[in-house]
Amino acid sequence: MAIAQQNYCQQSFYSDFIYSVEQVNFLCEVMQRHNLIDNLARFLWTIPPIEEYRYSESVLKAQAFISFHK
Repeated sequence: MAIAQQNYCQQSFYSDFIYSVEQVNFLCEVMQRHNLIDNLARFLWTIPPIEEYRYSESVLKAQAFISFHK
């Protein structure tokens, strides 16, 4: 399967995820700032495994933040 076709299939499968990358970044930063560790951990599990989301700096920082506090 070509990469473009695979990305399209992933995106259409996760089309019910309602947040943009910018909104995900903002939510991760706010939850970290307010030490909402459990909420942040649950939110991270809802993010689809699409490169734009998973490899954004804010999401990676949030994952490290959760790992440090658990």
